[in-house]
Amino acid sequence: MIFLRSIIANLKTHYDKLIAFVILAVLVASLIYLAVQLGLIQGSDKAFRGKMSAFTPKFPNTEKVDTASFDVARKVIFEPYVIDGEVWSNTPLFVVEQRFWCDSCEKPVAWEAKSCPFCGYEVPEDPEVHPGGDIDGDGLTYAIEVANQMDPDDASDAGMDFDNDGFTNYEELTAEIPTNPRDETDRPPDVQKLKVDALGVNPFRLRFKSHIKTLDGSLRFGLNLQKKGKPPKTYFKKIDGDVEGFTLVKYEEKIIEDVDTGKKDISELTLKRGKKVIVLVKGQDVQHDEYLVRFYFEPQDLKIVRAVGSTFDLKEITYKVISVDISAQSVVIMRLSNSKELTIRKVPALSGSN
Repeated sequence: MIFLRSIIANLKTHYDKLIAFVILAVLVASLIYLAVQLGLIQGSDKAFRGKMSAFTPKFPNTEKVDTASFDVARKVIFEPYVIDGEVWSNTPLFVVEQRFWCDSCEKPVAWEAKSCPFCGYEVPEDPEVHPGGDIDGDGLTYAIEVANQMDPDDASDAGMDFDNDGFTNYEELTAEIPTNPRDETDRPPDVQKLKVDALGVNPFRLRFKSHIKTLDGSLRFGLNLQKKGKPPKTYFKKIDGDVEGFTLVKYEEKIIEDVDTGKKDISELTLKRGKKVIVLVKGQDVQHDEYLVRFYFEPQDLKIVRAVGSTFDLKEITYKVISVDISAQSVVIMRLSNSKELTIRKVPALSGSN
């Protein structure tokens, strides 16, 4: 008991030395442990390097990849250029582009675009900049509608008849000599009621197939007519004979030497209708389609179908179809009495029209 008390008394007297000894011992043990671990790491690294040096490349001739361009791209992405706020100025280069929503596909279109790059929709022109633009699509320009107290944003007023003279506002304002849509005594000529009802193509279906010599020594020419849904029909006509509205005017025999078949018959037969001349080559199809126009004359509920170059009578006046513009959906006719040309358009159905 006395011995134990002696030990406790010594500890109380020298406790600070004991704590210092313990701390020193822990530090020494930590250094020994770190030295051992460092030795193990160095040994593992040496072993790893030895194994790596023992490997041989599978493709020894492979060139090293140049990563310079990738490094530049990475820098651009992760370290973008920042404009110094003190020297930056609001030049056009940094102005956000103005866009608007396309009326057709509802996608953003550049403000200056003439047509939508996504769906091809033609962008209506700004009436304040281009008074010749048609905002509501009724066939009348912004300037014309404003001048006649009409609403340039409402297509229905083009089909109305303000003065009740039997002609719509559109017909009066697009007449050869425009008339006042608010004056019933000022009316356009009856031809203004003539409209293009439809435009189409009339395919040329005649084919020169053969020729035979008759007993009197004259020639007859065989022409096949192909019509959709009907069996072929063959005509045998002499020169000056008529077939499907054409007159046979000339025949020229042509025989050539062909490497594969020897002699080849490419004789030509010339047809004519009015000023139109078509040369048929024996045994060959000829692509000579012509436009057909179907007119509609409202006062008489009359439909007239004509090809380019043909004539028709309207109210005892003779007109001739001069040309067809498919893209503009319009036809040019000429009054034969004075050679005055008129443009007749295919007008869309207008709300409020009579």
